[in-house]
Amino acid sequence: MQAKPKTSCRLNRSAFEKLFKATREAQCSWTYYESKSFRNKIRRAYEFLARHGHSPSMYFLADMLEEGSGTAKDRVTAAKWYRRAAESGYKDAM
Repeated sequence: MQAKPKTSCRLNRSAFEKLFKATREAQCSWTYYESKSFRNKIRRAYEFLARHGHSPSMYFLADMLEEGSGTAKDRVTAAKWYRRAAESGYKDAM
């Protein structure tokens, strides 16, 4: 019997912060506003970070979901991510 390959992601806090910083910088670029596919990539990066417990990413993902930026508007899921960001101590979400 073959062992299954591990698919879990193990990033340290520094790697999360670097990815978050790059994602925020990309979101602030002109390309972000001009390209729907680029906004979708930004949303997926925030979603990845949020699912791994990064509270600022939870907040920015919620914002994108609420506004429908890079995805369809989903206020129910946005509220869930805002709540998780607040529960994990992100002050802007409180």
